[in-house]
Amino acid sequence: MTLADRKTAYVLGQADEALLRWIDEGEKPVYIGFGSIPIPDTELFSTILTEIVLNNNIRIVLCKGWAILPNIPSHPNLFVLDFVNHAWLLPKCSSAIIHGGAWTLAAVLKAKIPLVVISIFGDQPWWGSIIEKERLGIHIPFKKITTGNVLAALSIIQTNEYLSKIKEIGEKVNLENGLQLTIKMLEDYFVTQSLS
Repeated sequence: MTLADRKTAYVLGQADEALLRWIDEGEKPVYIGFGSIPIPDTELFSTILTEIVLNNNIRIVLCKGWAILPNIPSHPNLFVLDFVNHAWLLPKCSSAIIHGGAWTLAAVLKAKIPLVVISIFGDQPWWGSIIEKERLGIHIPFKKITTGNVLAALSIIQTNEYLSKIKEIGEKVNLENGLQLTIKMLEDYFVTQSLS
C-alpha cells in the first residue's frame, strides 16, 4: 500500500490487512499516541515502551505521529503505525495512553475506553487533572513517567469503577451533536452582539 493509499484509508477510517489481522489475533491492545506533540525524551519513552512490551503480556498499537522514536522494539505484541483514524481504531482497544490534547481526548471518550494522560505542555496537564478527578483515567506528567507508574495506571483504569465511569461519559458524548451545538452557540453570540 502506497503512502497516498494509506492516507486515503486513514481518512476513510480503514486499515491495512496487516493491522486487521494483528487486532484479531489476540486481546484488545492498548493504544499509545501523542499525535503532533514532540516527545521530550524519546530515549526514555523508547526504553519504557521496550520494558513494557518485553516484560509484560500487554499488546500495544503505537501511532508514532510526528515523533521520531529511536530503538522501537520488534515484538509480536507491538504494532507500529505512522498515523491512524482514531474513530476507527480506538473502539477496538482496551485503553489509551495519550498526551491529553483535546481532539485526541474527545476521540478516546467517544470510544468509551479508559485512558492514561501523559501530559507534556499547554492545556494537557489541565485535561489530565480533570480526567483523573472524574475517575476516567490517570494523569502522569511526562517528567514523572516511569515504567512502573505506567503499568500501575494501566492496571487501575481496568477496574470496574473506571470502566463504568468511562462508559457512562462516552455514551453522553456520543449523544452530542457538536456541529449543531457550535452553530447554535455562534448564532446566539451574533444575535446578542447585534442587539447590543
